[in-house]
Amino acid sequence: MSTADIGGGYHLYGVGEDNYICKIKDPKYCEIIICGEIVSIEKNPDFFLFYRIAYPETRGYGNDWDLWDKQKGENMRQYWIIDRRNDKVYGPLIYSKYLDLRNELNIPPNLKLDTTVTE
Repeated sequence: MSTADIGGGYHLYGVGEDNYICKIKDPKYCEIIICGEIVSIEKNPDFFLFYRIAYPETRGYGNDWDLWDKQKGENMRQYWIIDRRNDKVYGPLIYSKYLDLRNELNIPPNLKLDTTVTE
């Protein structure tokens, strides 16, 4: 398993399509924030942005079940924002909600996720 410190006490753990973002609470405890295939991460001093693809087998952990049902269990594209200024986590979000929240939080337009990966 690989691990990477992405800043602010957050770490990326995983192998291949099975990876997750966790927040280190203390040396013995890590709170899992996002689980699934994280395909794009962007950050600046104020925000983390994540794009992931959730598969049917990951249903239930870190997923919005209503969104999943609306997409009929297909691979679901999800977006997450972590506001590093107050450690607030937003997600999972559908693309339109992600865009709305970007505007609301005044995320700079140059901080963009690569959403060209679809599967």
